[in-house]
Amino acid sequence: MDGDLGKVVSRYRDLVQRYGYSSYLLSNLVFHVKSLEDALLRVRARFGGERIRVADLGCGYGVLGRIVADYLGVAELLCVDVDPKRLEIARNLCDRVLLIDITSPELGEKFLEGYHLVMMHGVLEHVYDWDAVIVNVSNMLVNDGFFLLSIPNLGSWVNRLLLLFGYQPRDLEISRRGLFGVLKTKRYGTGPIDHVKNSNI
Repeated sequence: MDGDLGKVVSRYRDLVQRYGYSSYLLSNLVFHVKSLEDALLRVRARFGGERIRVADLGCGYGVLGRIVADYLGVAELLCVDVDPKRLEIARNLCDRVLLIDITSPELGEKFLEGYHLVMMHGVLEHVYDWDAVIVNVSNMLVNDGFFLLSIPNLGSWVNRLLLLFGYQPRDLEISRRGLFGVLKTKRYGTGPIDHVKNSNI
């Protein structure tokens, strides 16, 4: 367990940059962890005497899950994703990796009441069946466990400014066939990444 969150984040800074995160996403990663610090302290206070187990659903490369795991001093970090290439990298940071869709009922059944903390950051906006995800998370959590979730803020000042200048809000895609009305940046590349859909708004 490392009590200094800043040190934990800086330990993984090079790794984040190596796998193609932009400086924006790096600062976003730091922001996510800092914004979760109060909740993480509550997890530690409630389950500190136990062997804490954490599941990171939609883990990507597993960096954020590893930061949280190091901060809490967990016994196990499970990383779940549908991208086999990212999971190969996550395998170096996570205790267990699982290639599965987070809407699959098998996920909740396989890990019934096994985790003190289930986290999802920047994932739910990619999913159509939110109910299935919530059921899985509920099944995975121990009694009084924590579910930490973050999704894009479509009402942020950045998005308001984009709308003012005639662009779609960041993280919102209106088509699977192309990036229409989106401010072109390195972050988006050449095509949609299946972000927030009209059906989720």
